[in-house]
Amino acid sequence: MEMIKKEKRYGLIRNFAERNGFRCEERLSQRVSHLVTDLKDLEQLCRLYPSLPSFPDTQVVSSQWLYARVRQKTQVPESDYLIPGYSEWRTKVTPRATFKNIPGVSADASHHTKQQQQQQRFHTSVFPPIDGFSFDKDFFNNNPLERHASLDHHNPELVAPLSFLSEYWSTMGDEQRSLAFATAAATLKSLPFAVTTMSQIVDLKGLGSGHCLKVLQETLDTGSCREVVAKRDSDKYKSIKSLTGVYGIGNSVAEKLYTSRNITRVSDIIASWGCLALHDERIKYGVAYYGDLNTPVTREAAERIQGVVRRELDQVAQGCKLELTGGYRRGKSSGHDVDLLVCCGSNDEDGASVSSVRSAGVVGSGGNAGTDGVLARLLRRLRHTGLILHARLDRPPALNEAAYRKQSDRVSSMDNYEKCFCILKCPLQDDWTPDPMDDIQTDLSSLVTSGQNGDRGWRATRVDLVYVPQHQWPYAVLGWSGSKLFLRLLRRYASSTLGLVLTSHGLWSKDRGRLLPANSEQEIFAHLGLTYKHPSQRNF
Repeated sequence: MEMIKKEKRYGLIRNFAERNGFRCEERLSQRVSHLVTDLKDLEQLCRLYPSLPSFPDTQVVSSQWLYARVRQKTQVPESDYLIPGYSEWRTKVTPRATFKNIPGVSADASHHTKQQQQQQRFHTSVFPPIDGFSFDKDFFNNNPLERHASLDHHNPELVAPLSFLSEYWSTMGDEQRSLAFATAAATLKSLPFAVTTMSQIVDLKGLGSGHCLKVLQETLDTGSCREVVAKRDSDKYKSIKSLTGVYGIGNSVAEKLYTSRNITRVSDIIASWGCLALHDERIKYGVAYYGDLNTPVTREAAERIQGVVRRELDQVAQGCKLELTGGYRRGKSSGHDVDLLVCCGSNDEDGASVSSVRSAGVVGSGGNAGTDGVLARLLRRLRHTGLILHARLDRPPALNEAAYRKQSDRVSSMDNYEKCFCILKCPLQDDWTPDPMDDIQTDLSSLVTSGQNGDRGWRATRVDLVYVPQHQWPYAVLGWSGSKLFLRLLRRYASSTLGLVLTSHGLWSKDRGRLLPANSEQEIFAHLGLTYKHPSQRNF
């Protein structure tokens, strides 16, 4: 297999091909079956390989063909991956005899024979027809990242119990069980048909072989699941769920409060506040504004907050980007908080260009000199206008190569960007104006009184502000858009299949010790050899 030697991609493609059993050649010859290229310009390709017309059996395909061939573990038709204009050019430079030229064989027979040959060559196992179409089980099982998981899917009744059990085990602190049910739910979301019998989903990868299937069987048979009903009514679950709904309280703290202190409700925390020794300042605000912070944030409210932050950000620095991410970017109508990415200036103003970062082997965080205190200044503006109830600025150290490698070993979803975790006053109406003199006392009693005041024109809302350097922007947008399970699959695939490390900072080549730059999400998917997936299809 001959590769086009482009500086950025040649080594990556060749290493990937050789690791997956392909033999690579340095020059064109009769042995070369495919010439894999990232070029789109046929004339440029012919200039690079003037002898190409002499090898009529060599197929010139994009690098996407190679990745698809490995993912599907079967033959893949080259016709879908030929570079533009190649077929017409090949016909001109190497005219061949056709069935039309062969006595006794008609054009119709020619078409039929070719069609039969292709069907035999590219056959994969296919499900029995469902509602008039065939479902390719092998492709579905072998290509989880080619599945489309949208919010408007075909199996809401079956997904609901699996999603609840995933959330249940996450609340109870068992992330492995939670992941198993989340994966099963995502599998059903991705199906292009409504499941009516278990035979339709037998052997589907992602459903497991035990617990999840039992839940689905019972739901199909009876319309409900006894396990879901029992767990939803569990006193411990309801208590832990209530306690983890407090901003700043995680599973371990909730479990300790429940078992050691017999704390079951938020009101118990308020009553016992003096002797609980809860030192995290966030918990005090989480208790006081519990009702607000557990009310879903509508898209309208999120966009209103984005507008408020935009107005103040423009006073801090001109020309900054401000992106609303998370579930809203994937098409959700509500969420539990608002994530906003901030980017100001060019690559040079961020303190490092793509090339300098790549050569130095360093992935800079938002807390470096490039930010010049953008988030800190924005926070001061928001405080000055009376919009902030509580805020914590997190400035992690720069992420050097050693830390990046260590982080990559566990395919972490965390990142090292500078962040500001806020509780912000979200206006209930567009014409609401904050009062800078409205200085709420910070003792628990005063905060609780404020939280219970139904006459205020705002709602306490969690807002995460994240500063991103320009050269890392596409990776940050991808990482902060989610979903959590989709990103887990994407990062596992990059690591185990391609030998790359994908985080919200960039795509790292372990073999070459460098970052692969990208100017858009589309380019990231191209680096990974995957079809670009719109955010609305990432609701795994």
